[in-house]
Amino acid sequence: MLRPTLLSVVLIVVALLLSPSTAFAKAASYDVGSNLFLNSFEVVAGFAAALMAFASARTYREGRLGKGMTWVAVGMTIMAFGHLILVVRRTAKFDPLGFLGTTGSILAFFCAVFASFIASALGFWLIRRASSK
Repeated sequence: MLRPTLLSVVLIVVALLLSPSTAFAKAASYDVGSNLFLNSFEVVAGFAAALMAFASARTYREGRLGKGMTWVAVGMTIMAFGHLILVVRRTAKFDPLGFLGTTGSILAFFCAVFASFIASALGFWLIRRASSK
């Protein structure tokens, strides 16, 4: 029997392969940014990846690998929220960070991207350090 994790990966791959959006995305004149399916899938896949990272971190508990995996999961969650903001900007023509003003919105988004990379890098560094001991 397939495990839930493997089953979800298989379903995602099949959905991508069978999606007409995949064929349309290959055409040079097709605007991928306006495709609601691809944009929605981007957000769902990001949050699913973050959820799986937290599930992995929970499996390792409070061990050395668990701490690193938790930081990776935090970074992935921040990145998933960043992608959600991008998708809302592209599809709804609305800036969720607009209350900060134009400059504030750009700076907040930059800080979030930076934080997601730093958290993920720290997590991978902790995992590497733990595995070398």
